[in-house]
Amino acid sequence: MPSLPDWLPEMVRASLVAEKLRGESEQWLRESNGLLLYGTIGHAAYLRADGSVWFHAPVDRIRDPDRYEWREASPVERLGAINLGVKKHPELRELLPTRPANAPDCRRCSGRGSLFEEVQCPDCGGLGWIPHGAV
Repeated sequence: MPSLPDWLPEMVRASLVAEKLRGESEQWLRESNGLLLYGTIGHAAYLRADGSVWFHAPVDRIRDPDRYEWREASPVERLGAINLGVKKHPELRELLPTRPANAPDCRRCSGRGSLFEEVQCPDCGGLGWIPHGAV
């Protein structure tokens, strides 16, 4: 993981305070301990002050859809979640790697960053190229 900007812990703390003021439960805030990057039906991603990204998702969507767990994102999942979070928090772009001039396009998405429409490429995390160490 690249070095983190000094402002990240304060940004995460401020988001937790804002969520508390909006009435989010204390238990949920303690569990998430981070800035919401995105949320969909049955899945959410949070960026923590240490730069890690955590998912809150069902353990088994088919057999046990009501039981959720926390799981840390893999390196490419982390990049993809942050990339999605940039839409809501543009300053997070600083957490994404800069593409080297010689980096080839992602083979799966041909450098587009998405497979079609709004579906982010899972191989490159929406970057269009695969950073060293992200797989």
